[in-house]
Amino acid sequence: MHPLLYHLVKRSLWPSLLLLFGLSLAGYAVELSSGVTFFDRPPVLDRSQISNRSADVPNAIYQFTIETPGNAGEGLQKLEFEQVEGAETIRFFPNRAKAFFGRKDRSKDTIPVQLTEADNRWVLTFETPVEPGKTVTITLQARRNPSVAGTYFIGVTAFPVGEHPQRQFLGFGRFRIQEGRSNDDQ
Repeated sequence: MHPLLYHLVKRSLWPSLLLLFGLSLAGYAVELSSGVTFFDRPPVLDRSQISNRSADVPNAIYQFTIETPGNAGEGLQKLEFEQVEGAETIRFFPNRAKAFFGRKDRSKDTIPVQLTEADNRWVLTFETPVEPGKTVTITLQARRNPSVAGTYFIGVTAFPVGEHPQRQFLGFGRFRIQEGRSNDDQ
């Protein structure tokens, strides 16, 4: 099975299991008696882009815009970023991650976050959960773009507020790295 297909199936199997066991996602957020929480309506990965698509360029900014529906039921507590395809592994500076409300960076709308790496995944935790109905943009600064040109996929997974949050796979950020110099957005 292709790695992208496997990742997508692996990350989105839980909704099928809920339906199989007769649990509904209609109404407000789902919280099981065990404390497991789910989004009623999951966030959406609206856009991904990169500041510079050239291979081997230092300090490129990888940007992800997430929309949380007003009827999400739960706030957005954290996001997980996992590179699932590409010739080289992209490494980010943990202390340079930023998040802000909206699509354009305005310093007054900055959200305090913490970025940690665990098992080749980057986990961004919001100090205060993002409320339903808000759009948030995350910027991750790479130490350096990959030196090998090609298409790189980073999977984005969201976690709601709660003691035992159920992950929700949102999709892939697709980044095309090119030989030579380019500073165009994708």
